[in-house]
Amino acid sequence: MADFDDLVAKLRRNWVRLPALAGPGWPELERQLTRLIEEGESGRLAPVVAATRIRVAVADFPQVYGLVTGPAEPESPDTVPPMPKDVLRRGDGPPKVEPPPPPRYVNLAFIRQEDFTRVPATQGLRAGGGYQLRVDLGRFSPESIIVNAPPVPTKRLPPTQQGHWLELTVTSEGFRVPTEPTHLYLPRQGASFTCPCHPGDTHTCKVRDRDDYAFITVTAPLEPGPGRLRVALWHRRNVVQSVLVEVDVVAQERDPGRQHAHVDFTLTHNLSDVESLRARAAGVLVNERGGSHTLVLNGVDDGIITVDFSEGTLMTAMDAFRAALLRAQLKQDGTQRRSLLGPANEKSRVGLVEDLARLAGVGADHWAALYPHAPEALPAFAKAQGDGMQIARVESSRFVFPWAGIYDLPLERRRFGHYDLCPLVEEWDGRAPLIDGSPTRCPREAEHARKNMLCPFGFWGFRFAIEQPASTRGRSLPLQIPLPSAPAAIIAQSLALDREMADTHLAAVVAALPGFSVREASSADEVCEALGEHALGLAYFYCHGRGTPDDAWIEVGRDEAIYPQDIATWAVVDWVPRDEHWSTTRPLVILNGCHTAELTPNSPVNFVDGLSSAGAAGIVGTEITVSQRLAGEAVELMLEGLISRQLPVGQALHRMRSRLLAKGNLLGLAYTAYCSNDLRFV
Repeated sequence: MADFDDLVAKLRRNWVRLPALAGPGWPELERQLTRLIEEGESGRLAPVVAATRIRVAVADFPQVYGLVTGPAEPESPDTVPPMPKDVLRRGDGPPKVEPPPPPRYVNLAFIRQEDFTRVPATQGLRAGGGYQLRVDLGRFSPESIIVNAPPVPTKRLPPTQQGHWLELTVTSEGFRVPTEPTHLYLPRQGASFTCPCHPGDTHTCKVRDRDDYAFITVTAPLEPGPGRLRVALWHRRNVVQSVLVEVDVVAQERDPGRQHAHVDFTLTHNLSDVESLRARAAGVLVNERGGSHTLVLNGVDDGIITVDFSEGTLMTAMDAFRAALLRAQLKQDGTQRRSLLGPANEKSRVGLVEDLARLAGVGADHWAALYPHAPEALPAFAKAQGDGMQIARVESSRFVFPWAGIYDLPLERRRFGHYDLCPLVEEWDGRAPLIDGSPTRCPREAEHARKNMLCPFGFWGFRFAIEQPASTRGRSLPLQIPLPSAPAAIIAQSLALDREMADTHLAAVVAALPGFSVREASSADEVCEALGEHALGLAYFYCHGRGTPDDAWIEVGRDEAIYPQDIATWAVVDWVPRDEHWSTTRPLVILNGCHTAELTPNSPVNFVDGLSSAGAAGIVGTEITVSQRLAGEAVELMLEGLISRQLPVGQALHRMRSRLLAKGNLLGLAYTAYCSNDLRFV
């Protein structure tokens, strides 16, 4: 495999020289080489066989042979290295054993615009200078400025006999960068290349038309100082890897400085057991830089959308969304809270309209905040189609945007309280189900007015299954939770809950887990012990969430606290010494309490990141205080989808939201999943 990659790389770099070196035999040689390279890259030929046949093809052209197989480029036939004795001739069979393909990495380097020479990593970039950011995917290059780079998770890409079109995006606050993505092609084997072919179409280019590198034009900031760029690698609107590039911008290029880059989001490190990525309707990369946050949205054909928000703006957005959700569920009477839901967690038509108006007003504000950054591209998100939406939160970011609550049907603020109702809501009698099944578009969408329309499907949370997979360092992103013959489940519970309601709910949970060995835990020590079970498939926390977003804990038993920091302690002291801990089965964790999934920039640790780092396959948590009756029904609906119907998490969560919406209840938006949409029990 490595031999084939080296040969192809040398051929591409020297393609323009080959006609002169081959002489009159070049047209036929060109046809042979083009065919062999394409067959080797597509997998129709084993790479070692393709490499052997390439050698055989160029064997009659000594200068070409020396150029592409020798350690240095020869200047005359006398310098051609001798042909290896092990070159197989036509008719010989391929070797029986083929070595595994080497991993492929993202390589980055800065190239000077004026003379196209590489800027060493130990030098800075000149203020106002023009550069090309050179990118390739292949063997790790010593010229790359990326340190500790994990392999590109190519096993996450769909299986194919050809290869994959990938997108590169570059964003920056200080550098001038293109808004259009750059496309490159990653063959099934070997290094990436760029070519004139239209992304997604079949290749019609010749080898001579291909380049080993993608070049992205960037201009350094006008003033010296620290500079940052972010390079993201996308496949079908999924973030595959994100690289943070930090450089010193200097007054003169020879001034002291450095370039440094590291991967801060990747879908996987161990590539051996991960299945394919499905196309998403949209992808979002969320990253933080010194008190502000950048959102990179990729979901339209006209380019990417880059939005910068201050930390305060994002916190205000989350607070407004959570407050509107809370008001849809509870009414504050002095020091007491009264539920606004009916005995079956239903809402009346009047209640649904009030909730829609309040939440849509907040969600429309969020959409309007994004709009100025991409006035032409953002409206296309309302028409985006695909299997859900991926939110990639880099490892340094401790905050999330209220994606489920964004409302993108245009509303005028002056019309607040007097919006038009979607016929779906207008004609609902409050008794029959509002919707059937789990649609992702409004059944009455064709009857919508152009603006000022209230409809549940204006919210992204009802149109998309939104996934927020954690960056996985050292392990694969789970898509399956394989259950052994006797899988374990833990229910951690608070004894301060209403016992009659709790007993009814817990009996329903146990009934929804046939074949599971279910253990109930009502103390922190029991929870720690139960979470140490290596065959654990499900961990369910049916508890109160206490404290503030910056100092939160889960209450189990009677007033016993479990803090996010405790997860790290248990993992290191109690779980890691057990060789089999979560080695074959990594659990889904459901945190059914108050604020258990709420992230803020001020939280040094939290339950989501703590459990992900400990090896959980996925986490589902609540954004607000959830009443006990609603919390119970939401989880029972999710388990019905996950276990009885064998749905993946994304569909099970969307189905739960739809079942509640059928009763006029919008509070399914309060649940957030931090895992792949495709995660499922098998």
